[in-house]
Amino acid sequence: VLAAYKTSYKDSYSALTVSIDPGSKKIGMVVFLDEYYLISHTFYDKRAFINSIKDYIDCFQNKNLNQLKLTFKFGSGILPLTLNLINIVRNIYQTNESLKIYLIDEAKSSKIKIQNRKKLFKTKHELSALIIALRIGVELRESDYLNNLLKNKSKGKNRGIEIVKNSKDSSYSRKDIRELIEKIINDDISLSQSYKLINKQNKQEKSIIL
Repeated sequence: VLAAYKTSYKDSYSALTVSIDPGSKKIGMVVFLDEYYLISHTFYDKRAFINSIKDYIDCFQNKNLNQLKLTFKFGSGILPLTLNLINIVRNIYQTNESLKIYLIDEAKSSKIKIQNRKKLFKTKHELSALIIALRIGVELRESDYLNNLLKNKSKGKNRGIEIVKNSKDSSYSRKDIRELIEKIINDDISLSQSYKLINKQNKQEKSIIL
């Protein structure tokens, strides 16, 4: 019902994007349906998080003859938890040929402050998950990548996968960030349109890093 209201009624949907901020006590999640913001959640345990993902995918896959294009973007802050969640998701949806999983450098995502944040998100973890959705990361194409990453991380290195830094991803003033987030939440712009807007702002050399 919520999806139909926010994205208009359709017989079927083609893509679901889930952005995740894994925390030691809370997991923030933002869901996009056909590139438009759908909803955000905060979970206090892994089981509730996984069950919610299953519910959304089952709901929008229902009666759809074509597989949903599934994209997961995981923040890399707490790597052991992140890898555990990635493995769970990969094991559940490994038969989906359109499955894509990205590891995102979430540096400073939790430091970003916006005015009246609680009017938009229940917790800061949901805001961080949305920021993660707007960042470029590394696609995990093979399970070996995860093993290499974990091995190198334990050695204080990161040669297995280079986590893309976001110093050039986006530069925004606090007002710009608030306005961009409101546009996304109000479904005024899609994820792709958000990327284009961010790239445009980069060229203007603003001062605040997103």
